[in-house]
Amino acid sequence: MYPELHEEFKDHDYKEEFDREMETIVHSSSTTYFSLDIDLPYGEVSYKYVYRIGEEEETKELPDKEYEGIQYHQTPTDIVSQDKQRELDMQEEEEIKKREKELRNTYKQAIEKDRKEALDRHNQALKQQENSLKLDVYWRAMVLDFHPSIEDANAALSILSVYYDIITDNFSFYASLQSQPYRLKENEFISLHSFMHFLKLYGIATTKDEIKVYCDELKNIIIPPPDNVLNIKNGLNFAQFLEAILRIVYYKAKNSDHVDNEETYRLLLQQIFQDATISMKTKAEEDPLVTELYAPESQELFYYNFDVLGAVYQQKAINKSDVGLGLTFDDFYVILEEAGE
Repeated sequence: MYPELHEEFKDHDYKEEFDREMETIVHSSSTTYFSLDIDLPYGEVSYKYVYRIGEEEETKELPDKEYEGIQYHQTPTDIVSQDKQRELDMQEEEEIKKREKELRNTYKQAIEKDRKEALDRHNQALKQQENSLKLDVYWRAMVLDFHPSIEDANAALSILSVYYDIITDNFSFYASLQSQPYRLKENEFISLHSFMHFLKLYGIATTKDEIKVYCDELKNIIIPPPDNVLNIKNGLNFAQFLEAILRIVYYKAKNSDHVDNEETYRLLLQQIFQDATISMKTKAEEDPLVTELYAPESQELFYYNFDVLGAVYQQKAINKSDVGLGLTFDDFYVILEEAGE
């Protein structure tokens, strides 16, 4: 009996342990049932079944296998004491408080996330507007009549303005690899060799055949035949660099299997700069050799020895007809041996 009921039932003779004989109900000549109904105050109930042997008072507990046919019913069910109920109520209250706290935190995080996203969009819009102004001087120098509509051209400008910092970082890196013949920043050049490296490094063109096809699309920018791809005057300034990318991506979209070429063009252009591998820093983190190559000390070393390296390369790579440059692995190995490497 639960302690809180002791006073109420103090006049009743309820013992902690007692025996009750079950009523025998003969169902048929081969079946007998035993039944017992008992009323008790609320409390913890445990029981066991025993049987008498003959007329003697000796009893034995019913074997476990006989329990399979026993049915036990308690009404009402799930009865607990005041102390237990108080504990359950406290647990439920704690769970409610915990859920409410989690809901408040979730709501607070959602509000903070929305606020941050709104701020990011605002800053992105301001930065995009600022970058569009920076791109304007180059935009006016580009020939964009290959676009079928002004909307496509504006969409391309919008994408370039979003990734302006990434694009300029890459262009500046390639431009730093050789001396610049012009003073104005707008006329800063990269070599065709660097541009081909850019196309290959970022997955825009992965084979020589692709590069050849794309170069054919750049006839308005690259005046063939260049006497060599390392000649800076046969390279690309920043406006030409941007236009070359747009022309190549548009060519890829136009020759893709997708029906909507204009939409494919925008998606391909965005994908190029959205790809994490576009970042020099990311590539440096993935490859220790790239880290060393793009280190300021290494860039400075290549910069100050550019003329010597270019002369060695041109002297070794020129083919027999004095047209074009190419260096086999065997020739490169000879250069390493001559340098004592």
